Amino acid sequence: GIIIAMCFLLMSRSKPLETLSAQRPETRVFSPYMMLSILGQFLMNLWALISAVRLVDEHDPSRRLEPVDLEADFKPTLMNSVVFITTTFSGVVTFGNNYQGAPWMTSLTA
Repeated sequence: GIIIAMCFLLMSRSKPLETLSAQRPETRVFSPYMMLSILGQFLMNLWALISAVRLVDEHDPSRRLEPVDLEADFKPTLMNSVVFITTTFSGVVTFGNNYQGAPWMTSLTA
């Protein structure tokens, strides 16, 4: 949660460039560029999550034998730790990928 909040803070503090760019940003949400970007991000995030879960399944086969008790207190496991880290990383990468940056806004590194 804190890492994603930091991403929101960085995005909110970004400033436009001093001079206007001759290139215009995409104006339509349903343009081919936007749709391919959204679909590509979705597929990459889904692939990363499925791959992470499969890796945990290979290295922690005992997890499959335990019945799930939805009323029990939270107990950290390798699976929920890997899923948390993977989804947090996916969120940060999505922020970085969707930042407009040059030629319209200042760079994140500047």
